[in-house]
Amino acid sequence: MAFLDPVRRLMKALFGAPQVPAVEPESGPVALPDSPGPKPRIQPGPAVPGSTDAPRAHRPAQRFVLSVDEGGQFLVAVGDEITIGHVRTSEADLPFLADVGSLHVRLRRTDSLREGPIWRLAPLGEERTERNGAPLSREGARLVDGDLVRLGENLSFLFLVPDPASHTVLLELMHGAECAGAKTVCLLGEGEGGRLRIGAAEGRHVRIPNLRHEIAIVLSGGRLEFRSESGVQASGREPRANATLPFPPPQRFDLSVGRPEGSRPPFSISLSPFEVEESGV
Repeated sequence: MAFLDPVRRLMKALFGAPQVPAVEPESGPVALPDSPGPKPRIQPGPAVPGSTDAPRAHRPAQRFVLSVDEGGQFLVAVGDEITIGHVRTSEADLPFLADVGSLHVRLRRTDSLREGPIWRLAPLGEERTERNGAPLSREGARLVDGDLVRLGENLSFLFLVPDPASHTVLLELMHGAECAGAKTVCLLGEGEGGRLRIGAAEGRHVRIPNLRHEIAIVLSGGRLEFRSESGVQASGREPRANATLPFPPPQRFDLSVGRPEGSRPPFSISLSPFEVEESGV
C-alpha cells in the first residue's frame, strides 16, 4: 500500500537494510587464506632431457682377449669412451703397470656424417701427455692414422687405421708395453661397418702372410660372428660359413678355421674373458 512507503523508508533509515542469510554454494565452503587446513602440494613437472648440468657418467668398456694363430694376442675393447690409466684403479678401461696417472687420458669416439667415426684424445690429469712429440692441451686433439701418443715416461702407442673402410682401429703398444698380456689394443666398431678382418693382404687388422681365406669378425646385437669361406668350427661342430658367440665371452672359446692340411692343423682363434690382474709391462 502507498501509505506504508514513508514508514518503510523511516524504518530503513533507523535500523538499516534487513540481513539476508548467506547461502553456501553447492560445491562446498571456500577455504580462507588463513585456514589451518593442509596446503595443496605442488607436484614437480616432468624432467626435461638434457636440462641437468651434471657430467655424464663413464660407462665402462666391454673387453675380451683375442688370440690369433701366428698373429699374437689382442685386447679387444668396445665403447664410445675408453679411459687409459694405471692398473691400481678399477676405473681404467685399459690399465697399465706403467708411469701413468690413475686415469691419464680418455679416448672418445664421435660419428660425423661427412668423415665417419672420429677418435679424440684428451688428458684427464696433469701428467705428461704428448701427440707426435707435442704436449696435448686440455681440449685434446683428433687422432689420425700413424699418430704417436706418449703417456708419462714409459708408455707409448701408435694409433693405426689399417682398413679405412672399417670403424675398427688399433693401438699398437711400443717398447714392450702390454695390456692384459696383449701388445695391441683393438677398438672394435659395431655392425658391418666395424668388422675386424684377419688376412694376408694389406689393410687387414691382423696380417697372417700364409692365410688362404680371410676371417671377418662382426659385433652385432650382442653377439660376435666369425665368418670365413673355408668354414669356422666351434665346440667340435662341423665347419660352417660362420659361427656366433656371446659378447663379451663369459668363458674361453676355441675356434678353428678350415680343415687340416697334411700335418698342419686348422687355423685357430681363441677368445678369453678380460682379467685385470694379467695387466702389466
